[in-house]
Amino acid sequence: MSWFMNTCVLLFSLEQVKTNYIPMKAILKLKHWQLFLILFAIPFGIQIYAAISMINGRGPQFFFSVMPPVLVLTMTMYFCWFYIMGSALYELRPRGVKLSLTRFRLLMFVPVIYAVVVFGFLFLYISGNLSGADLRPGPWIPFVILPLHLFSMFCVLHTLYFLAKALKTAETQQEVRFGDFAGEFFMLWFFPVGIWIIQPRINKLFSQNAVQAY
Repeated sequence: MSWFMNTCVLLFSLEQVKTNYIPMKAILKLKHWQLFLILFAIPFGIQIYAAISMINGRGPQFFFSVMPPVLVLTMTMYFCWFYIMGSALYELRPRGVKLSLTRFRLLMFVPVIYAVVVFGFLFLYISGNLSGADLRPGPWIPFVILPLHLFSMFCVLHTLYFLAKALKTAETQQEVRFGDFAGEFFMLWFFPVGIWIIQPRINKLFSQNAVQAY
């Protein structure tokens, strides 16, 4: 559990981090098509290549050795975009608007851990069975996975809620309700379509507020 506690301490220490670091600037300035390539097109192309290679004789071992790291890496990059966008938008909120950056960062981290653990176990299970081992999941697995999965889904929804509210708040410079940013919420949810709508607004917002944000 020490690694988890260290991560929590790190995330709490990042509460005061400003968005003036080069990687943050770079991601905030990415065009929608560039972000689409990084988060969707390239990973999807790798998955297609792995599937074709398996069909052409390289076997399922190759496919299942490629897929887990690609999926985990893609999800990590996706949530890095969320993390940087949320941290930057938080800096542009007007005075008096309450947003919990620490809770956003902590809850956003949960689905990443969940995905890494689940994909890791799936990779070991499938690889073991393909190599001839008779591995069977224990009857307790669903009782562990289901609550973790539901909590992970809640964390994802909270992340989308925070980002949508922070974006609308930064644009309008006033307190907003869910009805005001429901469109942004669903655009972030409908990945990768939302990238083409959300990222241009991020570009515009931070080009107009370059001094304050950077």
